[in-house]
Amino acid sequence: MKEDRLLEFDPTPAGLIAHPLSKAYKSVWASLRKALLKEHGAVCQVCKHVAEAQRHIHCHEVYAFPNDKAVRLERVVLLCWRCHDATHLERTRRQCGEKYVQEIAAHYRAVDGGLSQKAFEQDLQKTFRRMQAIRKFYGGPGATPPIDYGPYQGRINKFMARKPGETEGEDENDFEIFPDHEFPDDIAMWRDCFRQLAKALMTSSTSLVHLAID
Repeated sequence: MKEDRLLEFDPTPAGLIAHPLSKAYKSVWASLRKALLKEHGAVCQVCKHVAEAQRHIHCHEVYAFPNDKAVRLERVVLLCWRCHDATHLERTRRQCGEKYVQEIAAHYRAVDGGLSQKAFEQDLQKTFRRMQAIRKFYGGPGATPPIDYGPYQGRINKFMARKPGETEGEDENDFEIFPDHEFPDDIAMWRDCFRQLAKALMTSSTSLVHLAID
């Protein structure tokens, strides 16, 4: 992919990163997210969209693949939900309807200077080939190489050395309104919550009907 792309597709193969920072060290992740938002504000670092609330801004982990012994976390960036869904377009396609996918594809083309459909498809093809090469580089499907957390290892070390009862300053009111689809577990959790809510509402409605009849 050309270097002048502001927004790029993520070539990381699904399942390769078994323990992303956001899942392996959730307290560290919460602290890091808070620090990034304090430094940059609720602003997408790619398209510069200013979100109405911090929870509408996602954090995205960018990995590098320097050798076949480990993957390396290079940086964490703030993205609006459109840029984040564009970055993970293949997963967005699996999870969302065609109308929304087309909206995200249009966003990708616009952010990158009004790409043609042909250039957009070429970017997708290059990303797919890169994804296949990375998977093969690390031993094929099912491979989960160790992770070098790079510039964030210091935060992890500090967290591991903290005394019992110390916190990392998480804010329980600061969460991403949309689950990060780097986390199937989070998506499943949201779906379960919605199912439970729907069941509760149905039960409540049935009770009200009985009350009215009685």
